Amino acid sequence: MKKFCILLYITFVFVYYAGAEEMKSNDVIVEILIGSEKAEGIIYDNNAGRSFLSLLPLTLKMSDYNNTEKIGKI
Repeated sequence: MKKFCILLYITFVFVYYAGAEEMKSNDVIVEILIGSEKAEGIIYDNNAGRSFLSLLPLTLKMSDYNNTEKIGKI
């Protein structure tokens, strides 16, 4: 789980800094908490982004799937 958290954090940091100069006024910055780990990301103002934002705030209970990945259901 710790490796997953670190990977998720790195991904969101990369996405945040890679698109920071292209951020538009309607884009939303989100904060993701996994245990005590915190990550930030940008949700772009498009159909997919608006659909995802409609689900927030969201709490997922993660479980192990076949010792290969973590899954959570909405």
